[in-house]
Amino acid sequence: MAAPIKARDLKSIEDEEKGDEDSDVDTIQKRGEWTKKIDFFLALCGSSIGLGNVWRFPYLCYKHGGGAFLVPYFLSLLLGGIPLLIIEIGLGQFTGQGPVTAWGMISPLFKGIGVAGLVIQALLDMYYAVVMAWGIFYLFWSFRRVLPYSTCDNHWNTPCCFATNAVTNINTTSGDDSTTYEMTTNTMLNTSDECGNETTSSTVEFWNRKVLQIHLSDGIDDVGPVNWQLLLCLILTWILIYFCVCKGVKTSGKVVYFTVPLPYVLLTILLIRAVTLPNAAEGVIFYLKPNVTKLRESQVWLDAGTQIFYSNSLGHGVLVALGSFNARNHNFVRIFFLFYFPRDTLLYAAIGCATSLFSGFVTFAVLGFMAGKQGKSVADVATSGPGLGFIAYPEAIAQMPLSTLWAILFFLTLLLIGIDSQVSDVI
Repeated sequence: MAAPIKARDLKSIEDEEKGDEDSDVDTIQKRGEWTKKIDFFLALCGSSIGLGNVWRFPYLCYKHGGGAFLVPYFLSLLLGGIPLLIIEIGLGQFTGQGPVTAWGMISPLFKGIGVAGLVIQALLDMYYAVVMAWGIFYLFWSFRRVLPYSTCDNHWNTPCCFATNAVTNINTTSGDDSTTYEMTTNTMLNTSDECGNETTSSTVEFWNRKVLQIHLSDGIDDVGPVNWQLLLCLILTWILIYFCVCKGVKTSGKVVYFTVPLPYVLLTILLIRAVTLPNAAEGVIFYLKPNVTKLRESQVWLDAGTQIFYSNSLGHGVLVALGSFNARNHNFVRIFFLFYFPRDTLLYAAIGCATSLFSGFVTFAVLGFMAGKQGKSVADVATSGPGLGFIAYPEAIAQMPLSTLWAILFFLTLLLIGIDSQVSDVI
C-alpha cells in the first residue's frame, strides 16, 4: 500500500506548484498598455494607411472595372476582413502577448502561425524601409527651384533623354541691364542619330540612373558600387523608426497623433490642386467608370481579397501585437441593439477603404492631367507600384506651376504614410 501523504508533504507539493506558476509568469512578462484608447485606434489606422492605398488600390480599381471592382472589394471586407480583424485583435488582447506566444497558448502547433507572420512582417519591414528611403531621397532633391528630374542637362542623363515641359532660362542684355526670362517648351529633345525613336524621359532616367543606378551593374551577379546618398537615406529611415518605437507604446502612441492625421491634410491639399488641373475630370471618370463584365473574371475577386488582406495587415501578426497592448477589459466590440457591433474594427476597416478611394481621386486626377498634356489615353500613363510614385507622379508634378511645392508635399506625404505603417509593424 502507498504511504499516507503527510501535511508537510502536501505543503511542499503546493510550494512546488506555486513555484512553477511563478516561473511561468516570470517567463511571460506583462506588456505595456496604451495610455489612451485613442492611441490604439490611431495605431490601427496607421497600420492600414500604407503605400498600397496610394499606388496599388487605384490601379487595381481602374484595371478591374472601375466602380464595379468595389463590389468584390467590399464583399471581401465584410465576409473575410472584419471577422479576421476581430479574431486577431481579440486574440492579442485576451492573451496580452505577441503573435508567436499568443498562438502558442491556443495550441503548440499554432505557434508556427505566429512565426510565419513574424517572418513575413520582417521582410515587409525591410521592403518598406527601402521605399521610404527612396521617398526621402526624392524629398531632398525636391528642394530646388528646378526639379532635377524635369531636365536633361544633368550628369546622369544620356543623349537619348527628353524632358516634357522643361523650363529654360534665357538671358537678354540691353546696355547695363540684364534680364532673365523663363520659356516653357512642351518638349525638349536632346537626342542623337543613334537614339532613333528610342528616347527616355527625364523622370525615368532620374529613377533608373540616379536613384537605382542600374547602368552601373551588368546583371544580378554584379552588385555594382554603393549609392552612398541612398544608403544615408536608408540609415536616416531606420533612425526615424527607432525614435518612434524606442520606448514602445509610450512613444509610438504619441507619434501617431502627428503621423496619422497629417497625411490626410496633405492629400486634401493635393486633391484640391489636382482637380483644378486641366483634364482632371477625364482621369477621375476613367478611375470609377464601372465595367460590370469584369466581375466574371476570377482574377478580379482574387485581387480584391488580396488587397483587403494586405491593406488591413491581416495574417502578419501586427493586429495581434497591437491588441496585446490593450487593457484586458477593453471593449472593442459594442452591443448595438440585439447584435454585437465591432465598433473599433469596423471604423478601422472603413477608414482604410475610404483612404484608398480618396487616394484614387488624387492619383487619377493627376494622371488625367498628365495624359492630356502628352496627348495620350489615361490607360497609357496609368501604372502601379513604385512606377506610379517615383515616375508618373514626378513627371506630372514637373509640369505643374509651383512644381517644387507640390513635389515637397507629395514626397512628405509618402514619408509620413510609410512611417505610420512601419511604427505599427515594428512595434
